[in-house]
Amino acid sequence: MIDFDRREGVSTDFVLKHIRAGKLQFLSEIGAAGFERIASPEAPRLDENFFAVLRKVEQPGRPS
Repeated sequence: MIDFDRREGVSTDFVLKHIRAGKLQFLSEIGAAGFERIASPEAPRLDENFFAVLRKVEQPGRPS
């Protein structure tokens, strides 16, 4: 997944005005939805975006 990395004082005006949440908020929300981030040592370095590999966390007794 690639998404904008919204950071006050760093991001462009476009990102600050159009993107509602930063990376930490997004990862918190996606974690609450049952996903976890997987290490990605060869992830591309991006200027205004971040790269994350995610997987669905299996919960005992619940189908994936």
